[in-house]
Amino acid sequence: MFCALSDREEAINAKEKTNIRFMVERLIHSETTAFRGMVLYRETRIYILLKQMAGDHFFWPPTSGDISVLLGIANPGIQPYFYQMRKFLSTTFLLALLLISVKGFGQDFNTRFQDAYKLSTEKKFDEALAKFNVLLKESPNYSGVHVQISWIYIFKGDLAKANAFAQNAYDLYQDDMGANAVKAYALLAGNQRDEGIRFLNQCMWLDPDGNNLSSLQKDLDEMIGANINTALMKEAKAYIATAYPARNKTFLQIFAAMRQGDQELGAKKFSLAKAQYDKAIALFANAPAEYKFLKARVAAWAAEGFLNFSNDFDLPYAIQALEEAKLHGPKVSSSVKLGSAFIIMETYLRKSDFEKGIAIANTYSNEVTKAPLYANYKANFLYSWLKLLQSSQQENQNAWKLAIPVAQQLLSVKNTTHDNYYQAVGNNLLGSAYSQSGLPVDKQRSQTHVETAMRIAKEHGMDDLVLDFEGNMALMYWLKKDYDKAKDLYIQNANKQKAKGNLGVAEVSYNNAGAMLYNLNRFAEAAPVLQQAVNITEEIRSKLKGREKILFMQKNVSAYDFMIAAYARSGNGREVFNTQNKDRARMLNETLAKKGSGQSITPEAFQALLKPDEAALFYSQMEAGTFIINVVTKESIKPLYLEDFQRWVNIKKQYLDRIHAADGKAKGYKPANEIFTENGITYKVNNLSSLISRSDMDEIMELTRECLQDVEGKIPVEITRQLLSAYYQSLIAPTLPLISAKKRLLIFSDGI
Repeated sequence: MFCALSDREEAINAKEKTNIRFMVERLIHSETTAFRGMVLYRETRIYILLKQMAGDHFFWPPTSGDISVLLGIANPGIQPYFYQMRKFLSTTFLLALLLISVKGFGQDFNTRFQDAYKLSTEKKFDEALAKFNVLLKESPNYSGVHVQISWIYIFKGDLAKANAFAQNAYDLYQDDMGANAVKAYALLAGNQRDEGIRFLNQCMWLDPDGNNLSSLQKDLDEMIGANINTALMKEAKAYIATAYPARNKTFLQIFAAMRQGDQELGAKKFSLAKAQYDKAIALFANAPAEYKFLKARVAAWAAEGFLNFSNDFDLPYAIQALEEAKLHGPKVSSSVKLGSAFIIMETYLRKSDFEKGIAIANTYSNEVTKAPLYANYKANFLYSWLKLLQSSQQENQNAWKLAIPVAQQLLSVKNTTHDNYYQAVGNNLLGSAYSQSGLPVDKQRSQTHVETAMRIAKEHGMDDLVLDFEGNMALMYWLKKDYDKAKDLYIQNANKQKAKGNLGVAEVSYNNAGAMLYNLNRFAEAAPVLQQAVNITEEIRSKLKGREKILFMQKNVSAYDFMIAAYARSGNGREVFNTQNKDRARMLNETLAKKGSGQSITPEAFQALLKPDEAALFYSQMEAGTFIINVVTKESIKPLYLEDFQRWVNIKKQYLDRIHAADGKAKGYKPANEIFTENGITYKVNNLSSLISRSDMDEIMELTRECLQDVEGKIPVEITRQLLSAYYQSLIAPTLPLISAKKRLLIFSDGI
């Protein structure tokens, strides 16, 4: 079978190399949201760019189509620098690596591909098949190998395998001429005339230059010469002789617009690129109905291009691709659906709209199991899904539980161009899920996965991942009760992350170390570590605005809580005062648009303002049912740390659970018992209603407010009395020994 380069693998023009080199540099150095943890697909511009940059030194096909493989396997000493698109390496060094890789591994693959192809043309099919199978093992997602194997099986008379490999090639790249041609040949060989002609028509329509008629005729002549369904092959040859010149030539225009769009994208002329891609999509109005499903493919192509350049045009194209996929159903490949869904999910992840991202993941999750190939697309999709679940754990109590099967599925995906990367991150997240999901914790299983992740990352030189995984390793030490080792690793990780500018991760590690010390009742040690977390929190929040700031603070306030509690439990009322009021002063400044110009008052200055008969109560809620009350008088400052958990659990069980059971829809409701099955083992968790959360406390407050506003007497007085009594017993009664001589109270509730 003819061994032409795929349409998008052709060189454009030598004079464009300057723009091409710039585009490659831009792709390599993207430190923004360009890749967002993604691995480049085969069907992106990078292989076109490499081909143009390297000129005569480069021959396609590549290994498995991903630049990282070229970098990673060209030489055993060259590690895959693209594993997370985060490395800070010089452009010159990376371009040198590109050319080394192209001249090394790429040429080696081509040599072996050509050797196998030569054996096939000499009709030494068994020898050729053995060589192609080796290449297939290396590059299962390269359609060209599937095409050649299908061709061989046509001549060997095994049409079942010929059709299977032809389908693989077509599933991988529906707009590839070779895949469509061999699909047609396999069908014609099996006497499926109409379907065979349909794919020949599609093959002819997809010829962007109109110069492959002789190649198709040569293929048909070879099959006629081998007595493969001779009559039908002759009919097909006669058909294309007239159909080829008369074919609809819309794709010539579509391809030209796409190529121009790619060139504008390379020059960072995004609006011009968008105009060309829009033109390509609009031209489908002139395409025959049977080819309109490829509009989804073109929209996905544009989406991936803009994604690589961190340009927000990627989202509308991804949405358009999925809308087209809905119209054409199974005709649109899973790669289009998974790739476009991935882009949308990453957008929602970037915007902290996790619920919408997870909804997209749920909608397209069945494409993962449908697709036998597309390893990179599947891995990217699953990893993005895991990141969404991980990020949503604050709002979704079941996030880690839901993450377990997704992580297991990610680990089952093989033959990506980044197997080691995905095995590392998959094991790390699965270890996290097992330890934090709320399931009966299998400490050993969790530890095994995290240690596996760390081993893979270290073995393959993925230093950024090693740093990322240290937090989970610290958690493993905690679970093994090696507390000092856990604390040291958390702080070590925080210091490293801070030095690298990863402030959000550093904040988490400081916070975790402080929380661990707090839970060990080592309050004096905990406070300065937590202060480090608070300092970073304030630094980050000072740079955020609007909704981003709100979302950040919703997820990053625990360091304040732990620090206030640590000072309270060590009896340091002055530091409790300072921490509580620094936070409140900052919030007040923001509310009043003072931009941080106001200052929080000192304890001494506040005491000077109090009259002898006054007392001030400053409240903080550590967790549901746990309170810190800082009692400030003119003479003293004394903190109280109070755990009144059971009282509020009883209120919840008496009122909230009954209300939720009645309406069946309040999101805080959980049944008294829950039964679930995992890995064939059935677990039963009793008395979930004995748990209480901050959202439950908010609901109790709302219920109390409704009682107090019930002027018509619809709510029994006893309910109001009981709720107010609970607040009094928890929040006022404990302070009476300290304020009994005072006549006036100043209460700073902080929302309690």
